[in-house]
Amino acid sequence: MRKKRVIDVQINEVPLKEHSPSINDCLDEQKLLYDMLLSREFDNRSAIVTRQGRAWFHVSAAGHEGLAVLPQLMEKNDVLVPYYRDRALVLARGMSIVEMTRELMGKATSHSAGRTMSNHFCSKEHNIFSVVSLTGTQCIPAAGAAWASVLDNKNGLVVCGVGDAATRQGEFYEAVSFAVERRLPVVFVISDNKLGISTSTEKMAPYRLGIFDECLIRRVDARKPETVFPVAQEVFNKARFERTPCILVCRMDRLDSHSNSDSHKLYRTPDELETLQDPIENYVAYLKEKGAITDQALDEQKESIKADVAEIFERVYHEEEPDPATVSTYLCNRESAPTVHVEMEAEETQVKAVNQVLNEALSQHPNVLLFGEDIEDPKGGVFGFTRGLSTRYPERVFNAPLSEATIIGSSVGLSACGWRPIVELQFIDFVGLGLNQLQSQLGTLSWRTVGKWRCPVVIYAPYGAYLPGGGIWHSQSSDGILAHIPGINVLVPTTPADTVALFRTALSLDMPSLILIPKHLMRERHERRLVSPVSLGQANIVRAGKDITLVAWGNTTQLATMAALQAEKDNIDIEVIELRSLVPWDKQRIAESLRKTGRLIVVQEDTRTASVGASIIADILDENDNFFSLLAPPRLVTREDIHIPFNPCLEKAVLPGTDDILASVYAVMS
Repeated sequence: MRKKRVIDVQINEVPLKEHSPSINDCLDEQKLLYDMLLSREFDNRSAIVTRQGRAWFHVSAAGHEGLAVLPQLMEKNDVLVPYYRDRALVLARGMSIVEMTRELMGKATSHSAGRTMSNHFCSKEHNIFSVVSLTGTQCIPAAGAAWASVLDNKNGLVVCGVGDAATRQGEFYEAVSFAVERRLPVVFVISDNKLGISTSTEKMAPYRLGIFDECLIRRVDARKPETVFPVAQEVFNKARFERTPCILVCRMDRLDSHSNSDSHKLYRTPDELETLQDPIENYVAYLKEKGAITDQALDEQKESIKADVAEIFERVYHEEEPDPATVSTYLCNRESAPTVHVEMEAEETQVKAVNQVLNEALSQHPNVLLFGEDIEDPKGGVFGFTRGLSTRYPERVFNAPLSEATIIGSSVGLSACGWRPIVELQFIDFVGLGLNQLQSQLGTLSWRTVGKWRCPVVIYAPYGAYLPGGGIWHSQSSDGILAHIPGINVLVPTTPADTVALFRTALSLDMPSLILIPKHLMRERHERRLVSPVSLGQANIVRAGKDITLVAWGNTTQLATMAALQAEKDNIDIEVIELRSLVPWDKQRIAESLRKTGRLIVVQEDTRTASVGASIIADILDENDNFFSLLAPPRLVTREDIHIPFNPCLEKAVLPGTDDILASVYAVMS
């Protein structure tokens, strides 16, 4: 027999608080039976109403009911991060059939007010984290929630459900790696039904391919629910008290098609369908054998559940539909919380200003945490943003693994559990590796839960070009991509004082913000001056003028100012407006300026197609007063749709420069 290898992970030991057990030592057999029957009847009724047109989409959990035993091993403050086929598990945890029916029918009274699909479970009251469709995406936030429990010095446990097909997602590997690295109390419960819709996972699942060390894995046959309890009890206690993550592989059969839009008879043979095991039938047989239930009692319970579910479905069907006028609520909560800041002068450079405001946040707020690659001393980040901070706050400043998905995804779990993470990405070019977490989790959490779960994360990263030698993967701006994600503020300061002010603003909000630091400008020295508050969407008039409105942000602000000074020699008076905030942006200030000057030029370093600059011009001219103020066609000075090359002369050729701006200036004046 192969000897099991113990994974030795060196971490700082955190003393555990004394624990008062509230977990059942014995299985409540009747509760388990009830929860399983309730889940099955919900699926049966859902299939009927979907065919009737009273609902639009349904995913059956038939065959997965054996997991309903797990909540009997969870405490009130434990967190459940389910996936879409975990209905029985979620019901047993406390989410009601009424709530599930509202979700199925997309009612205004549902937990998402009709915004998420059915089977996207969520209940803040019962610590059930909101499901997303991209299965596997939930694993890193689950690890983040477990990390929050460790940081809070609690004996909390996180249970994360995931389908066997989703274990091939890279983010599942990242979550397991992070949990092992930091010894997090999280159990990844794999529903192993050997199918990913129609594709067999028999030769695909990593735990069958020997990818993971067996010391991480426990296996149980959830088709026999009574056998799950003792195995899960051992695993949960180990994770909770020894802070040892585990992968609990639960064998089961999916008894129905993937969803109501699928037919499993297309890819499963009659013989295969005949051999599928029903966990409810198996469990009932077990109870009968030990004399714990009679046929009459079982029939009466089934009929009672059937009547209750039918009544609930009928009642919920007549509840109100969502009001379209409210569809944008909880997308952006841009009202700052009241904060008191010490009056101070900003440092001379943006790099020092970032360090200054991070130190302020860590010193004033015990729930602020800093996380990123290479940010601990002595390095203090590749640009030195965090130098000295890990020495000052060793318990809240952490190096991250080389994984943007882990950095962003764990911050989702941390923030959902009461922390305020500030995370550094080394370059905004690397955000693509974490784009799934940014777009699917971070940007949607508040909106998809109508504010029940919040995600006040601040991400900052150096961005942009105009610094020779960066090339394709160290010079991107990505404005258009980042501004296209609803629910995330995008801020671009260009001075030390504005850097401090915008960080302060972002940290006062109850929603995520992304702060871009222009690399070309971040080491330029400025006179020290007092920090003035800057609200979201508040542009700055760098230079007043009457002939042309010139809008810029980031690195191009300096170019715009230089062009304005040059044009002044030709008696052209340019008003330079620095946005400072791309989402939201200051439409009012630009419109007022345009009505005064009659001419509009927008300059950006991002690519032309589907860009922020193009969107600004289109939105401004969508209003008649603005359009009829024009004395010349608006101009967009931009990089064309081409990557940033490595050679400095090639880089200069593709980026907009002062001469390009002046060419547009003279064109609109003519």
